[in-house]
Amino acid sequence: KQWYQRRVRGFYDWSFASMARCGISTMAIDTETGKVVGAYVGKIFKDKYSAWETFQNWIWSIMMPWLYWLFETPEKYHGHEVVLPFLFDVTGYTPISAWFSSLGCSKFVSDTYLVVSPEARGANLGERMIVLSDQLAKERAGCTYSVAMGTGIYSQRIFDKLGYTLVKETRYDEVRMEDGSPLPNLDRVPPEHKSAKLLTKAL
Repeated sequence: KQWYQRRVRGFYDWSFASMARCGISTMAIDTETGKVVGAYVGKIFKDKYSAWETFQNWIWSIMMPWLYWLFETPEKYHGHEVVLPFLFDVTGYTPISAWFSSLGCSKFVSDTYLVVSPEARGANLGERMIVLSDQLAKERAGCTYSVAMGTGIYSQRIFDKLGYTLVKETRYDEVRMEDGSPLPNLDRVPPEHKSAKLLTKAL
């Protein structure tokens, strides 16, 4: 497993780097220390892709389940990687292709990753990064909608404050796997994070 971790981590880094290079991801830096204290990574989805983009998306869809298995979530983590792989279908986030008809658009930006370091919280960094990312997605990529999956109470509060519309809420304790068992590692999710919220906003 460690052997695979070292090699797949390169793919993991490449995937997030490719999303960061699209020009809509944002970062917060402490001007005094130069330390990165927050990041918001978004991914642009389009109804038509080039051959290379199609190949990248295909590779990502195959590797995603392996990534979650290889990089076990630390106990202190807030539940994002523990439950997210199992929530795409039950919340209606996937299939991605359905969003183009339901939203009536050809491009939209999707929340992929939002994190703010504990020492920098309380300064509205998460909110400011999302606002800037949505603005860049609209101006640089022509996106007309933003689709977000709030897996924790803190990101949900930010999306609510920014005027996102709730599409569907799924409680973690009500989700069942195909065999009828609850979500795996549910005991590792802090109790304040009770549900996943699927939200949208017109840009």
